[in-house]
Parts: sequence; structure tokens; C-alpha cells
Amino acid sequence: WKHNEFYHVKASCSQGPAYVCNITDLQPSAFYNVRVVVVYRTGANSTSLPGSFKTKAGVPSKPGIPKLLEGSKNSIQWEKADDNGSRLMYYILEI
Repeated sequence: WKHNEFYHVKASCSQGPAYVCNITDLQPSAFYNVRVVVVYRTGANSTSLPGSFKTKAGVPSKPGIPKLLEGSKNSIQWEKADDNGSRLMYYILEI
């Protein structure tokens, strides 16, 4: 990804007093630069100045249920939690 490179994105838009578009596949806790290109029937086009924003982090998921590691007497395992951009720092094991 290059700093000043823009590309087309999939979005579903609705028209009211302003256009509102829902962009699919945005990542949580990520920075985006967005601009709009309008194309006229004549083939002429015009491009907006870019706007920038950072998406919010998603709600982290719960880790999996701890289980005894197969064939072990004292090692456990669990499915890791999905941090959804919240930057998981570490796990705390409690007994």
C-alpha cells in the first residue's frame, strides 16, 4: 500500500440531503484516507479533497475454554481471543 494511492472500494450508498455509504471490509482500529470521484454523463469527472479517519476498535472476543492438553498431566490449551483491533496485550490464567 502506497501513501498516496487510492483505489475503488465496494460500498452500498443511499442518497438523502448527503450521500451516506457503508464501506465493507474496513479493519478495526485502522487509519483511512477517502476521497470521492463524481463522473458526469459527459464523461467529465471531478475529485474531492481527501478526508481521513480512524475506525474504532471492535469488541474483543472471549478466549476459548481451557482444556487439558491431550497426553499431558499439567499443560492446558485454549483457543486465542480475537482482539478485533483492541491490541490484546496478554492472557492471565486463573485457577
